[in-house]
Amino acid sequence: MRLVQAKKEQITRIMEIIEDGRANLKQLGLPQWQNSYPDLEQMKKDVEQQKSYVLMDGQQIIGTVCLDEDGEPAYDALNGKWSSNDPYIAIHRMAVAKETAAKGIGTQFLQAIEEVVHAKGFKQIRLDTHTENIPMQRVAKKNHYQYVGNVSYGENIPCYAYEKILTH
Repeated sequence: MRLVQAKKEQITRIMEIIEDGRANLKQLGLPQWQNSYPDLEQMKKDVEQQKSYVLMDGQQIIGTVCLDEDGEPAYDALNGKWSSNDPYIAIHRMAVAKETAAKGIGTQFLQAIEEVVHAKGFKQIRLDTHTENIPMQRVAKKNHYQYVGNVSYGENIPCYAYEKILTH
């Protein structure tokens, strides 16, 4: 598996995967992504700004993620403490295709993300997930992301924040 920068002609498949993720979260009873976020405009913007990546298994797109080098304003209000103030890449809008969900792809996905982040010269990765999104929390912890505190995207979107300092 490899992570490559998304192209605009892949937007339909990217949105299919986002919808798979939305449906999976709903099936798990989670409120995350149950409004219009993330929508087509957001995903197009990610592609245009070269922040969107796709996880490839051979020629198949099986995942999508936004790797944001510009930081996340919500992280400035962290109820906790980051271990470093160095530049970081934030992971946002990470989703896998329904046919690969619950098959251990999360670990391989994060490893592929870490390779890209390292190649870009960053040493720190930050991510957040809804406080009720146990599957994503498990994947983060399994891959040595450290819980550092809480962030909020409004009163109805409490999230746990994680970071990983790359050592390679």
